[in-house]
Formats: sequence, structure tokens, C-alpha cells
Amino acid sequence: LLKSVPKNDPRLPLMKKGADSILNDDELYNTNHKTKKKNERRTTNQKKSTTTTYNYRDEYVRIHRALMFYAMRPNPLNAQKMDTILSEILPSNFTSATSIGLPIRGSDKCVSESECLTFHQHMQVASQMWSDYVSTNPHQQPQKQRQLLLRNVTIQALDTHTATMMGSTAITATTGTPSIIFTTESRYIRQSQQDFVSNASQQQDFPYQFQFITNPKDVTPDSGFVKHILLRKQQQQKARPKKIKDDDDASADDIMLSAMTSLKLQLMPRLSIGNCCSNFHVLIQDYLMEGGGAVRGGNTFMCLQENPNVALRICCKWSKECHREKADYMETIANS
Repeated sequence: LLKSVPKNDPRLPLMKKGADSILNDDELYNTNHKTKKKNERRTTNQKKSTTTTYNYRDEYVRIHRALMFYAMRPNPLNAQKMDTILSEILPSNFTSATSIGLPIRGSDKCVSESECLTFHQHMQVASQMWSDYVSTNPHQQPQKQRQLLLRNVTIQALDTHTATMMGSTAITATTGTPSIIFTTESRYIRQSQQDFVSNASQQQDFPYQFQFITNPKDVTPDSGFVKHILLRKQQQQKARPKKIKDDDDASADDIMLSAMTSLKLQLMPRLSIGNCCSNFHVLIQDYLMEGGGAVRGGNTFMCLQENPNVALRICCKWSKECHREKADYMETIANS
């Protein structure tokens, strides 16, 4: 592209400098970026980071990473659609400082690439992460207020919450109540979340009455590959005796809009939990780590692969060290 720029263009020297910066010193950039990422993880887990680094393909190649960030920018029409969706589902008194991002990767990811947790287990992790955060940031949740929130929920309020989240609008979060920004591509996980919200007995296991923020317009295609989704859609259309409206009727554009809206939603919270066997979750982490989130002062992101609670740790298929540590821990527990 630089060859097409007139030699007398005053922007040319800066453009050349920018191109050189992107194309050169990949090794140095690689080292600095990895160090920054490990330091972030060390801070999150309050312990020395393992040697494993979770990244999407060519994340440490500067030109590829620059192009990746550029390619993820939505066009003006879809950017407006995303902003409209967010304005509809985020409560008017939503605050990022008291929110947890919970993108859950299910479906095909759990078949061969990664272990997966149930929704209830994800909530255990979220509850512990919030407790740890509150203990080190007491101003976020005063003790008296925290006690009032523990079980201060009437059946009527619970029913209102359930009906709201199953419908088309989002409930307004109670002041001080931790919000969970929940997104998934899995229909099973989505149903599990709805069952959790409507079942008071499941919620009794937790010391907080979390408020969920979900996208009722979300598409749950049960796969991370658009081409697989469209192929399945074609096969099902041939087999259907009559037209049935469901998520399989979503177009490729609908699926991508849903994914990009989920990405933008997951840039909102103060705390985040992700499955770093997933390229999508590592991309979310990358944006947050580079200051692309909504929270001033940065986001704390925890990979489930490094969950301090080993029993609720997720291992990628290729991570022999993780599987070994988890197996040893579970054996110790069983023998104790």
C-alpha cells in the first residue's frame, strides 16, 4: 500500500515508521508480550505462572495480531446493531466494577479439545472469585450490605427475575449485587442457566444472589464453526416436514453478529472467567489485557486452566502437565 502513496504525502514518513514497527522485531515483541501475559496471570492467581501460555494462532506475530484486531472491527451497520442490543439488555444502573464476565464455551469444544464444567460448577468458580475480590476490595461490597444480600430475595422477586431473563428485557441489578454477564454458544448451557435462575434450591448453595445479564437475541448454534452450522442447517432443512423457527434458522450474518455482541459484552466486566483452550476466550483476554475493556484500571482475567481450586480446573487435551496435576490432586483427595 505504501507504494501507492505519493512521495510528497506528509504522512508517508510516519506510515513507513508504523510499517517497520509492525514488520520488525517480532522476536522482541514476542518476548515482551509473553512476559506481560504471564505477569497478568501471576497477578490474577497470586502465584507463579506455569510455563504454559494460552494464545490464539500467531498472536505473537505482530503483523498478524494487528490485522486480527483490525479485522474484528464491525462495520458501521453492525456496530449500530450491537450498540442497540447492549442498550436494551444492560440495566440502567449497571456498573462494571461489580460484574463478572462468564463466557461459557460448550458444544464441540467439549468433544475433543477440552474438559468442560457444568453451569453449576462455573457458578462455584464465579462465587469464589467474587469472594476473593471482595476480601481484597472491601469497598466494593461492605460487610453489612453483603449480609443483607445473602438471602434477601422473596419468591416474587425471584419469579420476576426468572420471567425477565426468559423474556426480552434485562432486570435492573440491585445496587451492590454482583452481576454476571453470561454468554454461550451452547443450547444446553443456556438451558442450564435458565434452570438455575428459576430454581431457588440451586441458588441456596451460594452466598450471593447474583443478577444475570444475558442477550435474549443471542444465537446458540451449538458449534464454534460457522461452516459446520450452515451445513447442519442445510441437512435439517431437507429433513424437516414443516418449517420450525429456531436457532438453526440463523444466517451466517446472524451468527457473526451474535458472536461479536458477545465479545463486546465480555469487555464490560471487572472480573472474567474463561476457558483458555478456546481461541475466542483467549481473544477476549487479549483485548482486556491490552486495555480494551470498560473498567478503568483493567480487568482481572482467570483462565480455568489455572483455577486455584484444582478440582474445578479445566485441562486442554494437549496439556499433559495439567492432567497430571489434576489427577494427582484428585487421588490425594480420594485417599484422604
